[in-house]
Amino acid sequence: ALAAVAVTQAYGNAEVTSTPPFGQFADEWFAENEIRWRKSYRQTLADIIKIHLKPAFNEKEVGQITKADILKFRSTISSRPKRISSHTPDVLM
Repeated sequence: ALAAVAVTQAYGNAEVTSTPPFGQFADEWFAENEIRWRKSYRQTLADIIKIHLKPAFNEKEVGQITKADILKFRSTISSRPKRISSHTPDVLM
């Protein structure tokens, strides 16, 4: 499923490439990978997706998320009070 992230459709002479909304992509990614993770790590990632990532990017197409969007997101979360956990992925620190 993730291998088919970009769907290209021909419209006349132009091709339009679309990607799924972030929320849909995140749900598929999580479902495809959760079997590899311990229960506590699964819960940590589920919380990060639900609390941080989906509110910021849920309906935005994955291919439309820019470096500027990510930097703005990182700036927003870096100003929040920190909760240090051994299970918090480095991506959010």
